[in-house]
Amino acid sequence: AECSVGAFFKRRDLMIQSEYSLGLLAFVLVLLVGGVMVFNRIANKYCIAPIEKLFALVNSFAKDPMAKLGNFENDSLDELYELEQSIRKIASLLQVGIGLAGKETIARCLRTTGDINPIAVGIKVNCLFGFCDIRQFTDATECLQEQVMLFTNSVGHIVHHAVHDCGGFANKNIGDAFLVAWTGDKLERRIAQVQHSDRNKQIGAVFVDNELELAVRDKWAPTVGDLAMASFIRLTICVRGATALSELVQNPALQKRLPGYTVRLGCGLHVGWAIEGALGTQKKIDATYLSPATNIAMGLESATKQYGNLLLVSQETYKLFSPFVRQLVRKIDCVFATAGADPFDLYTYDCSTSLAVHPDEAKEKAMAEHVFDYPLAITPAFRAAFAEGLEFYLQGNWAEAKLTLEMANEQFAVNAKKNTTLDAPDKPTLALLKFMGASDFKAPADWAGSRELE
Repeated sequence: AECSVGAFFKRRDLMIQSEYSLGLLAFVLVLLVGGVMVFNRIANKYCIAPIEKLFALVNSFAKDPMAKLGNFENDSLDELYELEQSIRKIASLLQVGIGLAGKETIARCLRTTGDINPIAVGIKVNCLFGFCDIRQFTDATECLQEQVMLFTNSVGHIVHHAVHDCGGFANKNIGDAFLVAWTGDKLERRIAQVQHSDRNKQIGAVFVDNELELAVRDKWAPTVGDLAMASFIRLTICVRGATALSELVQNPALQKRLPGYTVRLGCGLHVGWAIEGALGTQKKIDATYLSPATNIAMGLESATKQYGNLLLVSQETYKLFSPFVRQLVRKIDCVFATAGADPFDLYTYDCSTSLAVHPDEAKEKAMAEHVFDYPLAITPAFRAAFAEGLEFYLQGNWAEAKLTLEMANEQFAVNAKKNTTLDAPDKPTLALLKFMGASDFKAPADWAGSRELE
């Protein structure tokens, strides 16, 4: 049988097939790499980066709960964007609700794992406390009814913004009253300067640090005490100039009960140590300060009713003022908080009760740099005469004090008829005359130059 042998040349076909396979493999690789890159870019933009951003946000908030959180950025999926918004809102609510006094409590709870335990040992700090109270608030509540919330929050808005713009912060809202405070490095440095100055005086130094500060307007650098005083002057004049408040207090029922009623705030300023921390249980906590200084600040506010003015300042707070501001305040008495406590000088700032500034204007013109430019409610001549009468009073020479103070007040009343910015008669003068009159203007045998703060 015959056998046939054939040969086929397939090299070209195999080369074409191999090239096709390589091309297909390259195409698949490019497709896979491109897909991975696109997927990675999309996943990083809409998933990984937003989640890392959330972690960074929480860690940043844990390090400094009072830091500004910034604005929302919608650069992620709707769900993650909503989650970021929720975290920012919760953090903002914590900042507003707990405040600076709860800063360490928030940070500690976020840094630890497990169940939340907000209760811990407090921190001892120095604080400058301010206490404000709305006068005749009970009557306003009964007459305004549902509008009392708008009334109170309008006053709170003025108080809080004035304090925050001057470096302080709000601590507590107690219905008709507001507790505010200043703390931090600026206060610590100022207290250290004052203590150093006091030590120099005790050893009879030729000059002290505070005397190097110039008591002139153009060379004035506001201290933390100046800022606190400026904020209280600002809020006092702004509650009188706020249009919304003026409209609210025109309520017929309120005006019928208290004809001519206007919003007035009594204020007290005192500085001292305090224990900062969370007060309460796992069910409810309040970030606050526990200190005798807060009680003294409240006592000073209460005493404004006794002295007839709107702002009282303790001696320790007076020491924090710059020489420029010290020459503007007036010493009106020497008191002690409780029996056995050390006496301290009592000061006031004579802000005219006729002065009213709208809050919007105050934000520009009633800051620390400008608020002390407003005219005082007393004259230099009356200030000098009052200081002389006060010295007689403190020395126990009440008969001479009566004569000096009465003559000064009479002359002051005459001057006030020509100048509407003056507040006559002077209320602290009347308070001293009333106190001395209760003893027939004869100082008690045990008079030591001070009396208990009522």
